[in-house]
Amino acid sequence: MLPTIPSLIKICDAFGLTLSQFFLEDDGNTIQITERQKLLLDYAAKLSPEQYSALLNFLKAL
Repeated sequence: MLPTIPSLIKICDAFGLTLSQFFLEDDGNTIQITERQKLLLDYAAKLSPEQYSALLNFLKAL
């Protein structure tokens, strides 16, 4: 029997996974990011090039 997409979503939710994580083949090079890292990436994606550069310089100085 093959599960439907909604069934797969429920399975993934139960295990705290996304569908992409469920189907991901781990070759040892896979990097998992935390929610904090995802939030930082989301904010960084909204910055102008100048703001992004300033953020990188700030982080390097820490």
